[in-house]
Amino acid sequence: MIARALLLALTVAASPAPAASPPPANVFRSVALAFDGKRLIVAGGGVLRAAPACTCASGVAGRAVMVTLGPDGAIVALRRALPGEAGRPAKDIPTTAYVFVPHASDDDAQLVTVTIDVSVPNQTPPTDDVYLSSERSGWNPAEIRLNRIDALHFSAQLKLPAGVRFAYRITRGSFSTGERDTAFQLPPPHTIIPAAGGVQKITVDNWADITN
Repeated sequence: MIARALLLALTVAASPAPAASPPPANVFRSVALAFDGKRLIVAGGGVLRAAPACTCASGVAGRAVMVTLGPDGAIVALRRALPGEAGRPAKDIPTTAYVFVPHASDDDAQLVTVTIDVSVPNQTPPTDDVYLSSERSGWNPAEIRLNRIDALHFSAQLKLPAGVRFAYRITRGSFSTGERDTAFQLPPPHTIIPAAGGVQKITVDNWADITN
C-alpha cells in the first residue's frame, strides 16, 4: 500500500504542468490614453468605440488595459490589465474596429515621466491656478492643475506613453481664460514626443480674457 502511494505521488510529480491557455481571440492588451464612456483613445492615437452596454472600468487613463471587442468591433469590456497578464497585441486589433486608426500603435508602450515647464505673462492674476488641457481628455480646460513654482512659473510631471505624440494647451481653468499668442489669437497646441526625463519649457504670451 505504501509503495503504491509512493508510486502514485511520483507519477503526479513527474506529470508536466498544463500549458497556459492562449488569450481569447477578441481580447487585446493596450495602453489607454483617455476614456469618456463612449470612446477609448489608445497608445498611438487610435480611437475605439464602446458598445452601449460596455462593462467598462473608470480610471484607466495612462495604464495598460485589457480590451474585449464584440463581433461588430465595439468594446464590450474594458479593465486595467493585471501585472504580466497576456492578451493579443494591440497591433492585431483589426482596423475596422477603429473610429480613427492609430498612427503608431504599440501594445507595450512604456510609460515615461516628462516635465512641462510653463511661464505665464506678468498680467496673470496672482490668485489664479493654471491648468493643462490635452487632446486625450477632449480638451477639458481644467484637466490637470499645474504646480505653482512662483507667481509666473508653473510645472507638472506627467506619465505618458513613450514616443506617442502628446498635444496640449494651457488655460486658467476655462475655455474663456485660455492662452493666446502675441496677436491674441488661439495658438496651435503645444506638442511633445515623450521620452524618459524629457522636459518641455513653454511661454504663454497672453490670456484670452486679459487684453492689457
